[in-house]
Amino acid sequence: MLEGRDGLEPAAFHPRGLRGRRGLRDGGVIPCGKHFPGHGDTERDSHLELPLVEKSLDQLRSLELPSFANACHAGIEALMTAHVRFTALDRELPATLSEAVVTGMLRHQFGYDGVIFSDDMEMKAISANFPPAEAAALALRAGVDVLLFCHELTKATEVFESLSTLAEDDPALRARIEGSFRRITGLKRRFLTAFTGSSGGESLARLAAMKHQRILDRI
Repeated sequence: MLEGRDGLEPAAFHPRGLRGRRGLRDGGVIPCGKHFPGHGDTERDSHLELPLVEKSLDQLRSLELPSFANACHAGIEALMTAHVRFTALDRELPATLSEAVVTGMLRHQFGYDGVIFSDDMEMKAISANFPPAEAAALALRAGVDVLLFCHELTKATEVFESLSTLAEDDPALRARIEGSFRRITGLKRRFLTAFTGSSGGESLARLAAMKHQRILDRI
């Protein structure tokens, strides 16, 4: 029996799952697996509070982790983290903010170098327990590449400005950001071949429109 660097035997990739991933790519959609290292065995909704999973590492390896190990071996382009605290992996921080989970396990043990997205940083699992700027800095230091702020533009702007200031005086954080930039731009070059960019004014106008929020309100 062969094992990967993560100590897990990669599960067989179901043919329909493989076709689905190829279908997304052929249609110009970037596949993103979620939520690492698992979200299926929680009793709480991370939109409302911080879930806790107290499984042992062996239990996680037997159920939650093999699908992610397989996705990494199959070269999935992006993964999203879970706003869940796994005591076997980090007794204090949720996965999104944990360097032990994101860099230690996903980057080093699984050998993953794709783009890592956070789940929405405005969900209560994070926002009710950490100030926005602190949570964002922890997530970047943990190894997350893209931070999602999905509701308040002003909050996203404030966090961006805070991180910019921190990075000016922190070489380690700046190096993290530069690594993220490499991964993100590499993924864009693969998938967004027809995209030439948009002006700052156009981007702000689109964000300010918040059309997705109006659609959600109607629904």
